[in-house]
Amino acid sequence: MVTIAGLRMSGGDVWARMQTVLGNELGQDTWIDDDQGNVARRQTVVLGDTIKINANIRGTLQPLSIQTYMYKAYSGDLSVNSGTSIYADVEFTEGLT
Repeated sequence: MVTIAGLRMSGGDVWARMQTVLGNELGQDTWIDDDQGNVARRQTVVLGDTIKINANIRGTLQPLSIQTYMYKAYSGDLSVNSGTSIYADVEFTEGLT
């Protein structure tokens, strides 16, 4: 679970997709569909996923990141700054699949 508090949007309507990346494994898209115009504003976005990882990366260090892309060409801007907090809560479980 990744929470981004104070994600800044400006410069027009924002249509974006975000996803968590653990190593090379991608989470599901979370859609940002914000049609509030040109005013600057902030929102909280939560990315929640269950990502299955390969056994060969157990016990290794893997990067955790977020990737974002605009899915409409005329989208506004997304940004983070000192007014933004990003919190990641990662839990691992084992089980039979």
